[in-house]
Amino acid sequence: MTQPASVVLTDTKTGVYLDSFELTSDQMPGLSSNPWSIRKRRLHGGLSDGVDRIDVSTGSLEVSICPTRGMGIWRGNLAGDLLGWNSPAQGPVHPSFIQRDELGGIGWLAGFDEWIVRCGLNNNGAPATDRLLDNTGAEQTMSLPLHGRIANIPAHHVRVELRTEPSPSINVIGLVDEANNLVQFYPDTGADATCDAGTPFTNCPWAATPEEVLGLLTDDVNCFVATAAYGSSLEPKLKTFRDFRYKVLLRYSFGRKFVSAYYKYGPIAATYIYDKPILRAIARVGLWPLYAFSASTLKFGLVKTSLIAVFLILSFLSIGRLTYRSAFGRN
Repeated sequence: MTQPASVVLTDTKTGVYLDSFELTSDQMPGLSSNPWSIRKRRLHGGLSDGVDRIDVSTGSLEVSICPTRGMGIWRGNLAGDLLGWNSPAQGPVHPSFIQRDELGGIGWLAGFDEWIVRCGLNNNGAPATDRLLDNTGAEQTMSLPLHGRIANIPAHHVRVELRTEPSPSINVIGLVDEANNLVQFYPDTGADATCDAGTPFTNCPWAATPEEVLGLLTDDVNCFVATAAYGSSLEPKLKTFRDFRYKVLLRYSFGRKFVSAYYKYGPIAATYIYDKPILRAIARVGLWPLYAFSASTLKFGLVKTSLIAVFLILSFLSIGRLTYRSAFGRN
């Protein structure tokens, strides 16, 4: 075998799902001279009902991976020694049996018996209550249960890859998304818009699917202007812009109108510039004054920053006017 071999076990986008799978060194002897195997099956009965388990053996080392539980490694065995621990939770436990908010937010423990478990990406650690601003600028509270959600989110894509370079390897790859509902989408609902439990999702003026916000959970990650300009959603300056939006703009009617316009026209501009290096460089230069204003407002307040901005603008205009007069000899 000279080229990597790849087998898709699960892919929700294309509708692929293999209830069982087996591949051994007898079927593909070119990978390694040592015996190896990959076996996938779905468990039945009890709290494990519906859990997918992938067992990988390289001879002396065996591991069991659970795509249903965020790609956690349930158990292992190295030369006869157990890799794991004796948990009160007898699993692997299907996520449908986990109530994360039970017992003050520690329901996560009811399914914790993996050797290597994944904690939350959005939050991890002890249970807590988070305070945040919603898309109307109002403060809301959100429960953050123990260790987040990813350990109880099934992988939406799972594949096995056998590689010979740089050295023979068996790779089990799973994709798990831990995404909250969208808070950045800010539609113009009007003063009389309502959305209660009886409103169909598609008719709710506050509802949004990810595709409605270009770049969020879609193939095009270069969404809005700042992200497209800096080339990454991890750019530290973007956090300042987001904080300015939620903590300042959304508290005022003019700010909410600006945000609405931004979400209407921003994706168009971002799509146009993201693959044009020169325009992205120009956009980064143009964003510097906005970044400075946002950072200053978050630190000193809107009124003080506005006064400083007006003073600087008038100063630059005066200097420019004096320079023009001096250069051209005009009074």
